[in-house]
Amino acid sequence: MAGSDSDSDSDGDMALLSTLLEEDTGSQGNPTGDGDGVGDGGAVESHHLRSIDAAIVVRQLPSRGLSFQVGLAAAAALRARVVLTDLPHVLPNLHFNARANAPLLASRGAAAVRQLRWGERDDLLPLAASEGPFDAVLGSDVVYYDHLFDPLLETLGHLVRGEVAFVMAHLRRWKKRDAVFFRKAKKVFDVAVLHTAPPLPGSRVGVAVYRFTEKRRRR
Repeated sequence: MAGSDSDSDSDGDMALLSTLLEEDTGSQGNPTGDGDGVGDGGAVESHHLRSIDAAIVVRQLPSRGLSFQVGLAAAAALRARVVLTDLPHVLPNLHFNARANAPLLASRGAAAVRQLRWGERDDLLPLAASEGPFDAVLGSDVVYYDHLFDPLLETLGHLVRGEVAFVMAHLRRWKKRDAVFFRKAKKVFDVAVLHTAPPLPGSRVGVAVYRFTEKRRRR
């Protein structure tokens, strides 16, 4: 099972990065040709994402995800300043990798490393003050442990404001658990699907990329 989880993490990261870099397709729909086009709205969002100047990557699952690679790739490809966040004990490794890759980003982007424990205002407020404002929040495979749903949504509630969107790659593993997360999320955010990938061999579902935006009040 560990190998399968690792593959799904990588697929989520690649789906997220692909969506960030997707070309504006106008009325042609989804350029991946997988039959699940996101329509004009998705094309417009992709155009917006390609104009990112500063983004923050949220992660708090020590053994899961490849958000460091996504952050570096996004920084280079989008020519953006990206802040990579994680739990305190993971930061030394993140700092080492960021320094090692700094020459590759020198002319194309930048990556900073900061502590961010979901739901902890003592982490979030100083980070937002020193590194913000952000144009986007990025995450891959972050809907995993149900006890972290509320802390994650609380953190996103502080970051996803106005035009700032949370773009998340997600592979559905547990129907009921995932339904709980999205039910909670939709009380706070408007949630839309930007991209769906075809299932991998042996899987029933593929990775989906979602956009969370501040919920608009209906008149």
